[in-house]
Amino acid sequence: MIPFLLSFIASMGTFLGGILTIILVKYMPAGSNHNTHTNNLLGILQSFSAGVMLFMTFIDLMPEARESLGSYECNLWFFVGVVVFGLLEWLILPAAEPTDVNRDVHTNGTVTGTGNHSSQHNGVAASNGHADGDVQITGSPSATRKRRGRTASSPTRNKLVKCPTTSSPTNANRKALLRTSLVTFVAMGLHNLPEGLSVYLGALADFRLGLQLAAAICLHNIPEGMAVAIPLWAATKSTWHVLLMTLINGLLEPMGVVIGGYFLGSYLNQAVLSKSLAAVAGIMACISIHELFPTAIHYAGKDKASIALFAGMAVCFVALEGVDLLMAYT
Repeated sequence: MIPFLLSFIASMGTFLGGILTIILVKYMPAGSNHNTHTNNLLGILQSFSAGVMLFMTFIDLMPEARESLGSYECNLWFFVGVVVFGLLEWLILPAAEPTDVNRDVHTNGTVTGTGNHSSQHNGVAASNGHADGDVQITGSPSATRKRRGRTASSPTRNKLVKCPTTSSPTNANRKALLRTSLVTFVAMGLHNLPEGLSVYLGALADFRLGLQLAAAICLHNIPEGMAVAIPLWAATKSTWHVLLMTLINGLLEPMGVVIGGYFLGSYLNQAVLSKSLAAVAGIMACISIHELFPTAIHYAGKDKASIALFAGMAVCFVALEGVDLLMAYT
C-alpha cells in the first residue's frame, strides 16, 4: 500500500504543473491588441512546451534507456516510437483542416478576399480596419479591367458581403490545437505509466529509495504537467478542463502501478521499461517537432517561438538538476 501511495504523491507533480500554467496565463499582462496578445501567448506557450519535451527526450529519457539497452537497441526503439506516432496520426488522428495565416481575421473581423480562387490566388487579400465584419470580393487586376463599363447589375462586379466577425484562433486553428493537445496528452500519459511503476518497484526494494524517487519524480513532473496543460489551455481556454486533464494525466502513474504491478508483473523487467522509455521518447520528439513548434511559429513568429523553445529547455534543465541535487543530498 505504501509504494502505491508514493507513486500517487509523485503523480501530483503533473497536477502542480497544470496549476502553474493556469497562474501564468491568468496573470500574464495583456497588450493593447487582445488578438495579437492571444496569438503571441499561444505560440510562446506551445514552444515552451516543445522545449520541455525535447530536453526531456534527449537529455533524460534516452540516456536512461541507453544505460540499460545499449546505443543500438535504444535508438532502434526510439524510431519504433516515431513509427507509432505516424500510425497514431494516420489511423486515429487525421490532420486538421489546414489554415492560411493570410486568411486569419485579426483586425475588426474584416478580410478582403478574392472572387476568383481557381487560378493560384489571382485576387488580392488585404485587411481593412474601417469595416466591421465586411468582406470585399475582388478579382484579379485583369478581371477588374474586363469588368469596367459593365452595368451595376453585372454578376462579376465587386460586392460587399456581410459576415460575422471572428476572433483568433479561427475554428480550423482551434481544431488543430485540440488535435495537438490530444496527442500530447496521450504521449505524456504513456510516459507516466512506466514512471509510476519505477517508483513502486523502488519502494518495494527499499522504502527510503522509493521515497527519494517519489520526491524527485514529483519535481520532475512539474514541467511535464506544463507540457500537458499548455496545449489544452490553448485549445479550450478552460481552467477546469486543464486542471482536470492534468490531474487525470498524473494519475496514470499509480494506474501504471495497478496495470504493471498487479496484472503484468511477471512480464516486466528493466529491459522492458527501458524499451518503453525509448519508444515514448520517439513519440515525444515527434509531437514537439511535428505539432508544437510549427504551431508556435504560426502564432508567435520564428523569433519568439525560438526563444520560448530554449526557455522551456532551461526550465526542464533546472528541474532535472534539482532532482539530481535532491538525490545526492538524501
